[in-house]
Order: sequence, then C-alpha cells, then structure tokens
Amino acid sequence: MRRVDHTLIYQACRLATGANAHSLYTCINYYETTKNPKTRARYEGMLRELIASHNRIVARREELECMRSKLATLNERSNLLDEKISLMHSIIKARSGRR
Repeated sequence: MRRVDHTLIYQACRLATGANAHSLYTCINYYETTKNPKTRARYEGMLRELIASHNRIVARREELECMRSKLATLNERSNLLDEKISLMHSIIKARSGRR
C-alpha cells in the first residue's frame, strides 16, 4: 500500500473554508484511513484535482490583475493622446482663423 502524502494533505488543508471544511476533511479522512487501494486512489485524485483547480484559479486571478494594470496604463496613455490631439486641433483652428 502506498504511503499517505502528507504534503498533499497539508496543501488541501490550506484550502479549507467554512463552506467546504466538512467535505474536505471527510475526503482527507477517507484518503488517510481507507485500506482499499482503488478507493484511496480515488480520494487522492479528488484532493489533487482540488489543489490543481485552486492553483488554476489563483493563476487566472493574477493574470486578470496584470491585465487590469496594463489596461489602466493604456487608458492613461490614451487620455494623454486625446489631450494632445485636442490641443493640436485647437492650434490648427487658431492658425487657420488668422488667415
């Protein structure tokens, strides 16, 4: 029988919230105590998928934050360009009005 992966359990426990604690700890308990290798593998797979899903969500949130930051920068640059274009139009109008 394979040994219990304590790193897996630690990572899974870090994901516990009030909403999922009971289900998560039940799954961990079954993973730790089940003697049937197929059943243990199923619970191990569930825990690994939970951790992988969490990591994917964290990665997407970081990507989103990066995109928001880039968008803010682009928005600032766009506003500056709009101001310069408006100024250029004003200058052109003023010069064409003098002739």
